[in-house]
Amino acid sequence: MPDSLKSLLRADRVCDLDIADQASLSIRDIHQIAQENADSPVTAVVELGGALTTLKQELSVSTSIRQPLYCEREALRLLVSEAAGDAATRYRTVPGAIAAVRSELARFDMKLGQLDDALRELQELQRISPTSVQGGIAEAMAYSTAGDTARAVDAIRQALKLAVVPDEVAFLYCLLGQMFAMAGETDTAIDAYYVASTVAAQTAYTGVARQAMEALLAQIGSADEDGERDERSFTATVDARPTAPSRGHALGSLQAAGIPISPTQPVIQTLTRAAMLLADAGVPLAAYDGVEILAEYSAEPTLLWMCRALQEGAGCAR
Repeated sequence: MPDSLKSLLRADRVCDLDIADQASLSIRDIHQIAQENADSPVTAVVELGGALTTLKQELSVSTSIRQPLYCEREALRLLVSEAAGDAATRYRTVPGAIAAVRSELARFDMKLGQLDDALRELQELQRISPTSVQGGIAEAMAYSTAGDTARAVDAIRQALKLAVVPDEVAFLYCLLGQMFAMAGETDTAIDAYYVASTVAAQTAYTGVARQAMEALLAQIGSADEDGERDERSFTATVDARPTAPSRGHALGSLQAAGIPISPTQPVIQTLTRAAMLLADAGVPLAAYDGVEILAEYSAEPTLLWMCRALQEGAGCAR
């Protein structure tokens, strides 16, 4: 690995960036165990615990001094400098099945009403996947299920600081909108849904977010007709019909509420720098996934062309 990349990616060799694993169990295997025992949480916990023991026994003892790291996709491996640690930190690959076990155990713990156990599993999940937001999403949903909206919002806030995958960013803002709506903060909920609907050019949650926002606006309209709506509402227009906020207003409102605007500038800058340096170093496939994410946020076709060029240059064009 070139010196310019060693500290940024916390790796000494290009092969250290490989996120693939050779575990005997796959993520699909873990989900199958959970599905087969969906109606018996206690049995599911026992079966998943056995799978976790098997997976742990397969880990190499020689790599135990390195920090555990699971990344769902290559781009997240490029963001390790945003996680805890320093330039001297090095990682060992954790099988995706272990992350899946932690997630499923937390879900079944919640079914059994064991919030503390669920949160411990999710904390471990976040420890082994520090560049992923999946643990934060699950934590927020666990708090929401337990009726603790404030902590759910805080978990979402922390996840938004690192989120970069467009679908995940949009989902987090949708979840945030739901939390604010449950707390009776309708205007802020509308802002969150609006931002969710405008993440990148299009995400899996664009339509869902817009529908949720329009439903809340309709509720405001009904309240206005009944004379129950606060006159200070930003959604009031000349004809008294509520409309969606402007993007500037929505972003400003969320920032005023202490909500990060995701993806944050530091995360985008780190991803951009890593992708550029990897491409310059002659490792195009390691840069590809990061460039693809950046392209999803850009209205310019240049990055999309660059994605194609990175693959063609490596002889792996799809």
